[in-house]
Amino acid sequence: MVALIHSEAFNLDFQLKNIFVAAKIEAGEVAPNITKVNIRSLLQNVIESFNIVSRKMGIHIDLQYNVDYGFGKNLYFKTDSEKLKLIMSNLINNALKYSYKDSKVIIKISIEDDILHISVQDFGTGISEKNQKIIFERFKRLDSGINSINRGHGLGLSITKALLDVLDGDIMIDSKKGEGSTFSISLPEAKNIIEGFSGEGNDIFFDDDDEIF
Repeated sequence: MVALIHSEAFNLDFQLKNIFVAAKIEAGEVAPNITKVNIRSLLQNVIESFNIVSRKMGIHIDLQYNVDYGFGKNLYFKTDSEKLKLIMSNLINNALKYSYKDSKVIIKISIEDDILHISVQDFGTGISEKNQKIIFERFKRLDSGINSINRGHGLGLSITKALLDVLDGDIMIDSKKGEGSTFSISLPEAKNIIEGFSGEGNDIFFDDDDEIF
C-alpha cells in the first residue's frame, strides 16, 4: 500500500511538473538558469526516483560513463540543472513505459568538444517511422509507442524538445518497431560566467578548492 501511494504521488508530481513547464513555455517565460551541474549526481537521483517502477517491471537501468573523470570524482558541466533533470526524467520515464518486462535501459554519457551527449536506449515496443515524425508535437498520443492514449498527456517529449531548444541542444531518435528506441540528446556547455554549483536540481555551493572534472 505504501509503495502504491508513493508511486501514484510520484506520477502525479511528475505530470504536474510537465504541465507547469508547458504553461511557462506557452507564455514565453522559460529562460536558462545556468550553474555548474554535478551530472553524475543529477542522473543518479533521477534514476533513483524511478526505482519502484523499474523494480516492478524487472528492468535494470545501466548507467555508462564514457568520460575519464577519475574514480570518485564528480563530473561538472555548465547548464541548467532543473531543465536537464526534467529532460532526463521524461526520457527515462518513456524508456521504462515502453520497455518489455525483465529487460534493461542503457544510459550513456560522454563529453566531446564541450558538448554533453546522453543517450537513453530501451529494448521495448519501438516506434514506427510514421509516428517518429509527430512524437515531439504537443499533446500527440500514439496508439502504440511513446504517447499512447492511456499513458500520460502527450507532453513529455514535446517539453523535452522545447527545453533543449532553450538550451541550444538537440535530440535525435533511432527506433524500430518491436526492437526498442534510442533517444540521443546533445547539449553544448553554456558560456555564461557563473559562480554557483548545482547537484540534483537544487543549488548547492562548494568551496573554491573543490576539484572539477
